[in-house]
Amino acid sequence: MKLNKYLSSIILLSGVLGFALTSCEDQPDKFEATGGTPVVKYVRMASVESADSLIEAAYMESVICLVGDNLRSINEIYFNDQKAVLNTSYLTDHTFIVAIPGGIPEEVTNKIYMVNKAGKTTEYDFKVLVPKPVITSVSNEWAKPGEEITIYGDFFIDDPNVPLYATFPGNVKAEEVSNITKNSFNVIVPDNANLEGSISVTSIYGTGQSSLHYRDTRGMLFDWDGVNGLAIGNGWRSGADVLQTGAVDGIEPLDGNYILFNKESMTNADWPDEDAVSFNYWPNVTDGHPELSTMLGDDFDPTNWQDYTLKFEVCIPSSKPWTGVALNCIFTSYAEVNMEDNPTNSYIGSDDNSRALWSPWSTTGSYDTGGRWTTVSIPLSNFVFTRYADTPKVPLSAESFSGLTFIVYAGSQTSELTSQIYIAIDNIRLVPNN
Repeated sequence: MKLNKYLSSIILLSGVLGFALTSCEDQPDKFEATGGTPVVKYVRMASVESADSLIEAAYMESVICLVGDNLRSINEIYFNDQKAVLNTSYLTDHTFIVAIPGGIPEEVTNKIYMVNKAGKTTEYDFKVLVPKPVITSVSNEWAKPGEEITIYGDFFIDDPNVPLYATFPGNVKAEEVSNITKNSFNVIVPDNANLEGSISVTSIYGTGQSSLHYRDTRGMLFDWDGVNGLAIGNGWRSGADVLQTGAVDGIEPLDGNYILFNKESMTNADWPDEDAVSFNYWPNVTDGHPELSTMLGDDFDPTNWQDYTLKFEVCIPSSKPWTGVALNCIFTSYAEVNMEDNPTNSYIGSDDNSRALWSPWSTTGSYDTGGRWTTVSIPLSNFVFTRYADTPKVPLSAESFSGLTFIVYAGSQTSELTSQIYIAIDNIRLVPNN
């Protein structure tokens, strides 16, 4: 057996248990605890590929295999002061597969503690590594300097000697952080943060960088200003009727112009007032309105559309909460609709084409952003519904990205549901998955 020692990468328990049984001894038909104390000879990773390598350390949430004697005498097991799950299905006399707990220890001793039924503790030297911060999302990717945002992810550890902080593009450090938990914290965007790019977070355990971009212009389709994307749509509802150029009741502009879907009352059972709650983009290459996919250039590969996410920012005042009817996001092919020889809105009510249905109110009965702009992310893999959340006849394909429609209409609820609609939308873009 090779004796090289290395630091493991994070391996989820669900991903390894399928092959864990082949990497350690066969399970007994019935578990029976033994007396005495356990003896650990060495520790290795549970995966077959790494079974011949000994380790002295591993990251939190990794799955490892303890090898030794009388391991069925273990009644409880701790890594530092964090208790691990004792799954007897993966415990034999000579091997024990266990997932390292994901909690941050209050006291770091770099030891495994194994407690038998008699309460006697056996120690084994082993270091649990805390990963560098991982950033998964930001509450508002287009927040202005001076605004507070929430950064979400994992392993946000604030050490008294090495405080947690974020860094914005241009190496602009943001130290005004608050409400720190392992999975999120708030930060004030620094005054001189005005460049596009990744955000990084630094803790005592290292620096992690986001794949998402602050002030993201990648794949911008509509910014409603004509700066990074289109200033208006094209079709029977170009967006001109819902375009806003300044502040309105409860909403301040995010970054210039935006659109506002505004309807005092509508139900999910009726055909909507398209002028008030929708916009279209239907291409017409003869008059300078190309297919959207050609506008994206190298930023978008339609043959691998599953690798992308539709993003946009929304703002809904708390005084005008959203309580029903879904926002339909519909990509369309040139054959399906265009302004040259096939202008039609029939696809909106069709059960043939795929779409995403965004209805964040469905879990709580009501949704608003408190009048603050919030980033919405919908992976293209979620574009798998009809208007009433059934399975469409035609899934998305490489030809689906010629046009785009946003419309508040229908939804997964089968009963009639009434809601006021007051939804501001800006910076619609198609970006690589985070």
